[in-house]
Amino acid sequence: MMKGQANTMLHILAVAIGATLALSIFSPSKAQLFSPYDSCRRITESMQRLACFDRAGRSARFAEIFLPEMACRRDPRPTEVFQMLINERFIRTPAVGGGDSISYFALTQPLELDSMTIIGVMGADETNSRIIARGPGTSAGIRMGFVTTARTGQLEDWRQRMGFAVRIDDVDDFNTTPLGVTAAKEVVCYMAYNTPFLQRR
Repeated sequence: MMKGQANTMLHILAVAIGATLALSIFSPSKAQLFSPYDSCRRITESMQRLACFDRAGRSARFAEIFLPEMACRRDPRPTEVFQMLINERFIRTPAVGGGDSISYFALTQPLELDSMTIIGVMGADETNSRIIARGPGTSAGIRMGFVTTARTGQLEDWRQRMGFAVRIDDVDDFNTTPLGVTAAKEVVCYMAYNTPFLQRR
């Protein structure tokens, strides 16, 4: 292995280990996440394995940033979180879709979150920031979520396993066709939806 490639591998592994440790500390429901590295260990070709670990490290870092908001025990912070995702080049700007003051952003590359493929994020708040534009009319409220190709049954299982008070909906205002996706779901933290769910817990 060439010196440059070896250094790259060491850097990726360092990022992966750091993100994994951070995820192990954050556990809102004591639920176990599926490791994004598991499938990489079965790859024998070195460059493919390197690319897999790179993507897994990015997925782990995305989860570290995003998952605390999806616990949905309080209003999420979409503007703050999206700024972090922009800074670390997880999402493309400007927004690629939206309606009723809700903005959708495509990921720069699909990522894995607990065995689900994530292709975008969405959110709305009251800040009228340059990231999330507040449109005229009734407020959409403070909400935040991700767009995924996972099936409804898989999402329902994930929601119950994690104990997250999130809503699962069809995607209406995010054109997924350019991403090669014909159907997608959005998983949303919005406290106005979730009060009955929280009262049952």
